Amino acid sequence: MGFEIELAPGWVEREVSLEDGLVLAAGDGRAALVVLPVEGELDPAVFDDDAEVDKLAAEFAGGHEITEKKKFELAGRRALAVSFIDAPEGEPAGRGLVVIVSGPSIWVMSSFMEEERYEAALPEVQQMLTTFKPAR
Repeated sequence: MGFEIELAPGWVEREVSLEDGLVLAAGDGRAALVVLPVEGELDPAVFDDDAEVDKLAAEFAGGHEITEKKKFELAGRRALAVSFIDAPEGEPAGRGLVVIVSGPSIWVMSSFMEEERYEAALPEVQQMLTTFKPAR
């Protein structure tokens, strides 16, 4: 399992010990995007059923309050972006972003950062999503 990636300007690949995974980070540290393959298969037809989309979003948001769900295509595969509020006990509230990519291997990208940093980094995260190319 693998992937190709073109880094958007200002992004760097971080060396981390994730098996078959990758962490990308904005050069100034404002954002990080974790990319991981997940065991199993996700049928693209799931994205046509709103109830299934809601269930998938809830599962990957870990029970946190979901603020936005967006279906889109990524490198020719169906995908779902889920944004949610996360307020760990004793920590400032932040925003989480999970992207689930369908196919014979599921790719999950996730990011978490403080609310202000999230708003500033969101355009860069969105650009990163457009350059991500799961291997076929």
